[in-house]
Amino acid sequence: MQPKLKHRLHDEQSEPPLFDFDIDEANEADSETMTDVEEASLHDDLQQQTLTRIQLEQLFSRASSALVAESTNDQESFKRKTTIKVPKTSKMITTPFPPPQSDRQEDFDISIEELKQFAQRPAGQLIIDRYSPNDKEIYYALSTVTLTFNQPMISISSLDEQRNPEDLGISLIPKVQGQWRWIDTKTVQFEAKHRFPYSTKYALTVDKIRCVSAIGEVLQYLPDEIVSTLKPRCFLLFDQKVHMNEIFKHICVVHGDGITMENKELELLDEDTAENEFKWYLNQKEGNRQEYIAFTFKNDLLKATEYTILLTQDCPSAEGPLKTTTEWSAEFCTYEPLKIIDWFPNINDEDQQTVGPGQSWSIRFNNSLDHSAIKKSIFKVEPILKEKVLLGIEHTNDYSKKITILNNSQPNTVYTLSIQPGILKDVYGQTFEQDPTEEPIQFHVEESNSPLYGILRGESGDDLYMEVDIYPSRSTDDVYVWHVFNDRGLYRPKEDVHIKGYVRLVKIEGEAKIPTYAQGVIDYIISDPRREQLQESKVKLNRYGAFDIKFTLPDNVNLGTGYVEFRLPDSKSETTHYFEIQEFRRPEYVVSSMIRSSTAYYCHPTVDKYVVISCEGKLFAGGYLSDASVQWIVQAESTTYTPANRSDYIFGRAQSFSYFSRRHTQNNISYPKKHFQGKTDNKGQHEIRIIYHGIAQEPIIVRALAAITDLNSQTQETGRDFLIHPCRYYVGFRYVKSCGKKGEPVRTEVIVTDIDGNLINDILIQCEVIGYGKEQKEDQNGLTIFEEITDEQKLTVVSSNKDAVILDYIPKLGGRYNISYSVKDEQGRLAMSSYKNYYVYGGKEKEKDNDNDNEKETDEHEVNSYVPMDSLGIIPNAKSYGPEDMCELLIIAPFSPANGLILLDCDGQVSQPIGFQIESGKDSATVEFKISKDWIPNFTVHAELIGSTPREMKVTDSPYRPAIASHSMSLEVSRDFYKLNVSVDTYESNKIYTPSSTRIKHF
Repeated sequence: MQPKLKHRLHDEQSEPPLFDFDIDEANEADSETMTDVEEASLHDDLQQQTLTRIQLEQLFSRASSALVAESTNDQESFKRKTTIKVPKTSKMITTPFPPPQSDRQEDFDISIEELKQFAQRPAGQLIIDRYSPNDKEIYYALSTVTLTFNQPMISISSLDEQRNPEDLGISLIPKVQGQWRWIDTKTVQFEAKHRFPYSTKYALTVDKIRCVSAIGEVLQYLPDEIVSTLKPRCFLLFDQKVHMNEIFKHICVVHGDGITMENKELELLDEDTAENEFKWYLNQKEGNRQEYIAFTFKNDLLKATEYTILLTQDCPSAEGPLKTTTEWSAEFCTYEPLKIIDWFPNINDEDQQTVGPGQSWSIRFNNSLDHSAIKKSIFKVEPILKEKVLLGIEHTNDYSKKITILNNSQPNTVYTLSIQPGILKDVYGQTFEQDPTEEPIQFHVEESNSPLYGILRGESGDDLYMEVDIYPSRSTDDVYVWHVFNDRGLYRPKEDVHIKGYVRLVKIEGEAKIPTYAQGVIDYIISDPRREQLQESKVKLNRYGAFDIKFTLPDNVNLGTGYVEFRLPDSKSETTHYFEIQEFRRPEYVVSSMIRSSTAYYCHPTVDKYVVISCEGKLFAGGYLSDASVQWIVQAESTTYTPANRSDYIFGRAQSFSYFSRRHTQNNISYPKKHFQGKTDNKGQHEIRIIYHGIAQEPIIVRALAAITDLNSQTQETGRDFLIHPCRYYVGFRYVKSCGKKGEPVRTEVIVTDIDGNLINDILIQCEVIGYGKEQKEDQNGLTIFEEITDEQKLTVVSSNKDAVILDYIPKLGGRYNISYSVKDEQGRLAMSSYKNYYVYGGKEKEKDNDNDNEKETDEHEVNSYVPMDSLGIIPNAKSYGPEDMCELLIIAPFSPANGLILLDCDGQVSQPIGFQIESGKDSATVEFKISKDWIPNFTVHAELIGSTPREMKVTDSPYRPAIASHSMSLEVSRDFYKLNVSVDTYESNKIYTPSSTRIKHF
């Protein structure tokens, strides 16, 4: 009788449960199905029996005489020798200081006059090299502030005098209890007595006039960073339980010139609001929910005002009668009115006063801006010329305080920006009001005379000249290559270790690497795991550059990883070979495991299924390993399965192996491990049931590992795994071409099979196609944005049991596509196969790499002075090739027109370059060449492309910028060319041969 399993009932419209599994011990009912087919033991006479007391006495009496005789042998000890001690430290050698004149090496000779001239050289401008902290908002306990200059500010002799930094115009506002100290001649640090109070805005100021270095240079640049922690709601966390209402009575807030806000102007936050606002603090410790108070203000606070929260003395605790004896305070500052603090380029900025034509401008505000209030129409640029100057406005949440202005500026022109007042808002609802008395926002555009970077190219008729900046590199020197191996890898003390090796001298002759047999004598040192030297010797290389050594490990050698150091004295080449030294016993038993049934297993949405796995331990001396501890570990994870004879189709998850494969990885789904513990029965066996239920879209492989431990603590492992199919059918596909083109049909061949690879008829195949891209647009406010666009298509087709069915779709975008195929069986179980990053070339959409979305904001004064390297695509027409095959490469170009070269590299042997062109208006080209047998087993394709492309910021009558692109990939070449066809001459096949007789056969 089979055990009754659980049936899981679900609504027809509800989602089926996901795959899961559990472990249970198998019972007799699980074994009944196997009882009839079990075979009788072949070793019934070796079954274990319980001996009586009389039988045990007789057995011991027979062995006692031999034991006594052995114990009386004249031997000093059977104990293993003491382990080799750890090597002692090196001897201490004393030498005089300073060393005598004879030991000194004078590497240079310089006169006093030269030293004086060197000291009179200008040191450059004095600037602040770095400061810490450099965060705008501090969320941790701050105790130090550090400021470092690029020149000495005090003499070395003044370090002990502790020169006051305030004499140099360095100050911290507001003041905090603590002291300044000089770490070195360039770095000054302020150490707070306790820490910096929270909710306070601190400014580190330096007076440029008073800040003079020790060599007389005046400070040129000032740090412009303010640390603040603005909090509209206040939260106080105590170290013990408190009564919120009692603490609230002792809170007062002071602002301005000592003006105190009454307690009635404050209000407590309810529990839900405090939970949402300060969830992180409350969840740090379980008791924090009874140790805090959170409050806010009833009325609006004054802007740009410093507030101090005071907690008066005599505050009560909820845990005892004692009260506080001192008052506590913390400060915070409200935000300032919205204003512009800087712009780029700025004529007052010595770093970047001007920019080139068409380069973007930017303005920075003191507060984060409300994105919905930014409109292109409120920005006006003068002078207004024939060409439109203002092209676009950019603002992102990542850089919420900055606005970027895309322009069509002209050289040698000064532009003035005005912003319509009362419309632009910050996140606090404040509007921007431009003060006409303030300095106007002006952008100075210089002549476009910056140096050009790229490739010089010229044509005259059929002649083409190209000058490329190619920097030569030094070729690799001749090197020695070692190949060392041993006979076993694991050794016991007193065993022999055999080590062999080969040494080759690889000579570099031009582009070729020629290996030759090395000659000479090798010095080698054998050491144990604790670096104690065991042996030192020499061995001579034979005519083939090979050596063979043998040594015996001592009985008291340390256990672990030993090593041998080999060295060629003349060539200064060396290598190290490692081996393991361990004490181990020969196993006394053997373990095995098996799965009860050999049938196929399928997921089931409503019924629990199970698989019985057993492990067994047998003694080498005969009998079974009974009552032994068994530790089971069962793990399941998703995998792939290809039905028989269907390897030319793709099943499961796959992705492009060429263009986009470097950006995406395939991860299997791993399920939590399950553990189970038991003991073997009188037959040395232990069985478990692995119960599974639910469905998955991919096949699941379940691995069961059993570790059996005997009474002597010897442990051996055995394991089995089995596959759970997601569905009775599998869907496979293959592409006719390795890439597609926008607007042209992409053809795939699709089949549906069972687990044995047989084609199945009349199964509905659902195909989902999704393409991804981005294009540049303007939103309703006129801001430049990159809008994500997708191309989604859903197709269906019915399978055939005769051949693959054809499924076509027409991509509407140029870029990458994800395609999935799915089928269902009669029980509603789903099987899916998918392909990621199928490349479709063509299209004008501007795609942006998602990997760059999280890049940090760069310095807005930074100017690119180089040509960026673009990436092109290489898509071969096959994954592997054979000699004399034609290889066809599709080159996907990011710009056109362009000229390119393809280099084929096989282990340093570079073929003749293959030239190709990308015609204007096209984005790809095809290159064909024949595979050589000299490229076995693989070769590298390297493509270089040069041309020009429009600038990102369009400028009237401006030439295109230079463009460069490159990419490399490796292709495999089959080794079948070197396979040997062996045939045996079978004449005189009827002749009978006896052992030790000889017969010569011809092959």
